[in-house]
Amino acid sequence: MTESRIPYTAPSRVRIVVAAFALLVFVAFGWSGERVKILITNDVHGHVATHVANNKIGYSLVKSYKDKLRHGNNAVLLFDAGDSFHGGSFANRDNGRSVAEAMRLTGYDLLAPGNHEFSYNSKTNNPHYYAELSKMVLDEKPVACNILFAGEPWRAVQPYKIYEFASFSLVVTGVLTPNMFRDARNTVGFDCTLLGISGRPQDKVFAEISAAVQQRLAAVVKEAKHEAKSKRVITLVLSHVGYEIGNEAEFPAGALTGRDLLRVEGVDIVADAHSHILIDPFCSHGSLYACTGKHLQSLLEITIQELDRQHIVDLRLVTAKDMQVQPDPVVEQFVRGKVHEAGLDVVVGFNREELSDDGIELRPTRLGKAICEAMAASYRTDAAIVHAGCYRSGLPKGVIDKMTFDDFMPFSGEVVILSMSRKQFEDITSNENRGSASEFVQFSCGKNIADVLTVALPKYLAEKDPRFKSFHPIAFPEKPMLDAIAEQLFEPVTNTEAADLETAA
Repeated sequence: MTESRIPYTAPSRVRIVVAAFALLVFVAFGWSGERVKILITNDVHGHVATHVANNKIGYSLVKSYKDKLRHGNNAVLLFDAGDSFHGGSFANRDNGRSVAEAMRLTGYDLLAPGNHEFSYNSKTNNPHYYAELSKMVLDEKPVACNILFAGEPWRAVQPYKIYEFASFSLVVTGVLTPNMFRDARNTVGFDCTLLGISGRPQDKVFAEISAAVQQRLAAVVKEAKHEAKSKRVITLVLSHVGYEIGNEAEFPAGALTGRDLLRVEGVDIVADAHSHILIDPFCSHGSLYACTGKHLQSLLEITIQELDRQHIVDLRLVTAKDMQVQPDPVVEQFVRGKVHEAGLDVVVGFNREELSDDGIELRPTRLGKAICEAMAASYRTDAAIVHAGCYRSGLPKGVIDKMTFDDFMPFSGEVVILSMSRKQFEDITSNENRGSASEFVQFSCGKNIADVLTVALPKYLAEKDPRFKSFHPIAFPEKPMLDAIAEQLFEPVTNTEAADLETAA
């Protein structure tokens, strides 16, 4: 999935009042009493390194910012809403264990699982691998209210966690999307399933699954509020469900969305994740919603402030430049050490132009065209095609190291060359034939299109996408896809030259 900022009419900061029995829009005129700060990250996918110029917060800045807020006489909590352990080269090199160590040093207080938390299950042959990773971060069990194991609530997670403060109780629970699990047993692994799903979700109407999850969430919230010590309770949902507008391909008709959770009785705040879309905070159904994108490009900061026997809830999105802190030396040293140990700090080249991945799954883009042109030039073909799902980020302007480049296209590898007619190429790359947004292909072709074309594309795409099943490969180039792209797209630089360029930038 890609990052895109969807305009919203609400301001980027929303404040509400939590009274004893009501949730009202309110403008604060001064602070007094107890103040609690909550920081929430999500969809880090192993992008743990700090790089302010590329708008990457990294865990070292998260730690420093948490410490800064604590010194302001705030109670500070740090939560993660899922998909941190899997996806980038830093994470996948040791099945997420270095990410877990970095999170422990950062000082997380509570986790909620995302769908990729279970991606290591088959690789490790361990249905409880996520539980092991989360325990490396902290002893507190993650929160999730809709994960089952052998038909019963999964004991590796807890349905909710209650934090007691002087003037209110904070209830935190988690919801994991059922929409991505086309085959729950194989994707989640072993006997671990999601509430409302039996076998394949296609066997049930998505609306039924959505209703089952919302009913479960309402029951959990009611139970937690009954257990809470204070009469004033604020409920926060760490949602790994996602925002559907502009991302309809991932949300079939009736499927559960993050915004649906706002309608659940007793829910006050939904901190959403999974869709990799940055959404400014807004108020709906008397509750607050925000979605903070991906790869630690921002985090969500929630402030709960007591004022005249009421509680103001303030949401804002925070970037690296907003924090005005220096990287925590302990976390920074750990991350840099692991990066160097894996050879991920080796310089690949210098990129003269920033190439954003905005809209990569929806339409042709400059990034997609540049990559396909580089492939066609390197492999000396008439055209090139790359699946939109192959991209996991854009390419920043400046020095590109191995970690940045590997994370840009983590699923690249071998390439095949196919032969097809001009009409077949046009059919595959036309809007009418692109299918769902997630199936969209980025492509490039020379101006003089011959009747028969040679086309370079990733081997996995040729093997798995039904649009290419009828074509027989005519060549298997030895040069890996990333090497081919780098030699065409980047200017070669030495490590010394790279350091000088970074300093100049």
